[in-house]
Amino acid sequence: MNQISSEKIALEQLETAIRLYEDSEEYISVITLAGAAEEILGKACREKGIRTALEDVQHNFYLYRKLKFGNCADEEKKKSERFISDNENYARNKAKHVNPVVEPTLHFSAQDEARGLLNRALSNWWALGKPYTPSMLKFSQNDENV
Repeated sequence: MNQISSEKIALEQLETAIRLYEDSEEYISVITLAGAAEEILGKACREKGIRTALEDVQHNFYLYRKLKFGNCADEEKKKSERFISDNENYARNKAKHVNPVVEPTLHFSAQDEARGLLNRALSNWWALGKPYTPSMLKFSQNDENV
């Protein structure tokens, strides 16, 4: 039996997701693969005490609400974090768990959601001190032009 590290799993998922994003329009598959890589890398970040890309979004939203609404932002912090998490992971979760009877169609921009999940996974990869691969660099450079 061969061993494979969680880092290698995340890297393979991320590299495959980037290739699919760049070479095809299979954005739902990109969402699933990038989402899985982002989740693995996010767990690794949390284990090392590093804030994840999702946690950065949550924190920035909290800071905005704190500036705008004052102390009531503190009281609503957990709800706000859940709202952001649900919103940011909506497409990923629906792509994995959609109920075709209840929801025969979904409404979101698959390309935008795929790009967002790739960016979050890449942010977590970088936060862990991992160097970008050539495909990661190419995606990042192309994404800046979008």
